[in-house]
Amino acid sequence: MSLSLRSTPDGQALSGRRSPNQIDPVPDLKYALSNFGAILTDDERKKLQAQKTGLNDADAAFKFTLKLDELDPVQRGRVTATRLCSLLQTVQSFGQVVETYVSSNPEIAALIWGTVKLTFMKLFPKSEQLKKSICNFHLAIITCCKEIVLLTRLPWHEKLRAALTMSFEAKIRPFLDNIRAAASKAKDEVDLAKAQQDQTNHAEQQKNERSILQRTLESKRLMRRMKNNGEGQAKLHKWQSLLKKLSSFKHESAYRNARSKRHKGTAQWVFETQQFQDWHHTDSSNILNIAGKIGSGKTVLTANIIDHLMRHKTKQQIVSFFFVRFDDIYSQSSEVIIRSLACQTLARASVDDSLLELMEKSDALMFDSESLLDVLSHQIALLDDYFLVIDGLDECNMSNRRSILKFLTLLRQKCLKGRVKVIVSARDSVTNQVHSFFPSFSRVIVGSDETNRDLTLFAHEILAEKQRGDWSVGDPKLIDTILHSIGLGGEGMFLWVYLTIEDITTRRTDEDVRQALSDIPRNLPDTFDRVLQRIESKGNTEVVCSVFMWTAAACYPLALEQLSEVLNIKVNQLRSQASGRVNGIQHLPAWCESLIQVEEGSQTVHFSHHSIRAYLLGPKKKAIPAFNLDFEACDDFIGEICLTYLHFSDFQTALSDRHCEKPVTLEHIPLGVIENTFENIGANSYGRSIITRFAKMPSGKPQSIPLSRSLQMDELNVSADSAATDHFPFARGMVFVAEDRRQCLIRALDKLGVAYARYRDVGLD
Repeated sequence: MSLSLRSTPDGQALSGRRSPNQIDPVPDLKYALSNFGAILTDDERKKLQAQKTGLNDADAAFKFTLKLDELDPVQRGRVTATRLCSLLQTVQSFGQVVETYVSSNPEIAALIWGTVKLTFMKLFPKSEQLKKSICNFHLAIITCCKEIVLLTRLPWHEKLRAALTMSFEAKIRPFLDNIRAAASKAKDEVDLAKAQQDQTNHAEQQKNERSILQRTLESKRLMRRMKNNGEGQAKLHKWQSLLKKLSSFKHESAYRNARSKRHKGTAQWVFETQQFQDWHHTDSSNILNIAGKIGSGKTVLTANIIDHLMRHKTKQQIVSFFFVRFDDIYSQSSEVIIRSLACQTLARASVDDSLLELMEKSDALMFDSESLLDVLSHQIALLDDYFLVIDGLDECNMSNRRSILKFLTLLRQKCLKGRVKVIVSARDSVTNQVHSFFPSFSRVIVGSDETNRDLTLFAHEILAEKQRGDWSVGDPKLIDTILHSIGLGGEGMFLWVYLTIEDITTRRTDEDVRQALSDIPRNLPDTFDRVLQRIESKGNTEVVCSVFMWTAAACYPLALEQLSEVLNIKVNQLRSQASGRVNGIQHLPAWCESLIQVEEGSQTVHFSHHSIRAYLLGPKKKAIPAFNLDFEACDDFIGEICLTYLHFSDFQTALSDRHCEKPVTLEHIPLGVIENTFENIGANSYGRSIITRFAKMPSGKPQSIPLSRSLQMDELNVSADSAATDHFPFARGMVFVAEDRRQCLIRALDKLGVAYARYRDVGLD
C-alpha cells in the first residue's frame, strides 16, 4: 500500500481521493448477503438472524465452531466444524483489532460488538479505502460461507465423486486464501486510518494549545480527555508488549489437532460422571485427574472437556489449557507451560494500573514463578472460576512435573478469592505424584465401559468413512463380523482400532477380509509390525525410514517443506540439489500408512501417537529389519546431515577474525546457532535462560562467551546462483537446541574430518 499522509491547511489528514469512477463496495456486499440468504431455508434464516444478536468476544471462534455441528443432528463422522477453525480464527484476530483502537473510548467500545454495522467505517468515516477493504473482507467471508453451504448440500453420489477428485479442504482453500488476503488488506487500511486520525488529533491538540488561554473550562476538560486517551493507548500497547514477552508458544495447535480427531457422539460420557459434575459445580477450588493407559483417548477426551467449558463459561470465568507434546521438547518445559497458561489468562484481563505494575515487576524478575503467582492471583480474584487444563503431564520429566504441580498448589493457596479448578490428564503412572501434591482430588478413569461404547461408535464411523470412499464388501453382513472381531480385543485403545481397520480395508475381496480377521494382532507392537509390512510391500521403505529417523530425533516438529529438503541429502554432499528433493511430499501420511500425520495449519510432521515413536526406538525386533531404529544412531545421522548442509557451497560463511576474549572449549557449543534457532521459533526470555544454561562450565558457573567466534545462522548468505532463501526452508531453523545435542555435533565433526575443521575453529565444538 503506497498511500501517503498529506496535511491540508486546516490540519486535516487526507488519504488518496476517491475518483469519480470509483465503485461503491457497499451494494456488492448487500447483494452478496441477499444471495447468501436466498440459498438458505426459512429455518436456517431464522437461526442466522438469531446468531446476529450475540456479543462477540475473544472465544467467539471456538464457540461458533462448536455450534455449527450442533445445528445438524443427523451429521455423522468426523466433526466438520473443526476444519474451519483456522478461518474463524482469522476473522477473530481481525475483530480483536477493534479492542486495541477503541478501548480508550468506552462509549464507542460498548457499541462495537452489539451491532452488525461496519464499525471501523464509523470510527474513520473519511477513509474510502478502509471502507472498501472492510466491505471486501466481509464479502470474502460471505462468498466462502455460500460455497460451504452449497458443498454440503450436494447429493451423496456427487459428494462421493467430488471426494475422489478433490477434498473438502482443497475446494474451500481458495476462498479461505481470499479471506486471509482481505483481512490483511483491511488491517493495513486500519493502520493507515489510525495514523491519519492520530495526525488529525495531533494537529487539533496543537491548535488547542495555542489558544489555551481563551478556551473555556469545557475546553480544558477536552484536553484532559485527549491526554487520558493517549495514556490509555500507551498503557494498552505496553500491556501487549509484556504479554508477547511472557509467552509466544502456540498452544492452540495441539488443541486443534486433538479436536480434529474426535468423532461426533464420542467423549460425551465424562459429563455425566459424578466426579466431573462435582468438580465443575462445587463452590470451592478442586482438582480432577483424568487417568488411563496409553492410546485410551485421554487427549481427545480432554479437548472435548475444554470445548464444554468454553461453551458454557460466563464472563466471570476463564479457561486456560496446555497440551504437552511428546515430540516437542519446548512443550515439556515447566517454565513454558506455566508462562503459556499465565499468558492466556492475562490476555483476557482488563488492564488497570495495579495489574500493569505487577506485570512490569514480573518482567524485571524474568517472569519467575513467585512474581507470576502475584499477577495471576490479582486477576483470578476478579473471577468466579478459573479453569486450568493440562493434558499429557506424563510427557514431562519428574522435575518438570514437580515444578508444575508445586506451582498449581501455591496458586490455589494464594487465591483466596476466585475458585481455581484444575484438570490434569496423564497416564496412570503419574497419579501417585499428583496425589502427593493434592491429597484430596477426584479421578476419572479412561478405559471403562463408557470408553468401550466410544470405541464401538468410533469403529462404526471409521468403517462408514471407508465405505463412502473406494472400499466396499460384497456381503453386507461382513461389516457386522468386522465390528464383532474388533470388539473382542485391542485393550481399549483407539489407536489399535484405527490401525486394525486401516489394515482390514486394504483387502479387496471378502475372502481376503475374512482371512485378515482370522489373525488380527491383539496388541500394538504386532499391529505396528503389520503396518511396516504394508509399507515395504508398496516400495516405500527407504523414504519412510528416513522420515521416521528425522521425526524421532528432531527436538521439535519439522515442517513438511523442511523435511522435503533434507530427506535425500547425502553426507558430504557439496551443494543443494533441487532435483533430489522428494516429490509429492503432501502424500507422506499415505506413504507411512498413517503412522505419520501432517498437522493442519502449521503443516508440521508428527508421529500419529507417541507409542509409535516408542515402538520404533524400542528394543523389540521389527518385522522389517530396516525399521530397527536406534536413537543415538538417528541423532548422529542428523548431526552429519546438518554439518553437510552448513557446508553447502550455496552458503557463503562470513566468519569474524576478531580477538576472542576467552578460549572456546567443548563446553561452549554453538551459541550462535542456538540463539538464532530461538529467534526463529519466537522464543523470548525463557529462551535466553536456556541459552544461559548452555553456556555453563562443568562446575555450573555461567561463563561469558563472545559470540564473534561462534557460527551464527545470520552469517549464512545464499550465493547469487541460488534463487532465494525460500529454497532453503531448513536454514530457517536448526534442530540442535537441546543440551544433549552437543555431543552429537562433536561426534559428527570427528567423523567428517578435516573438511569441516573451520566449524571447530569458530566455536561449533
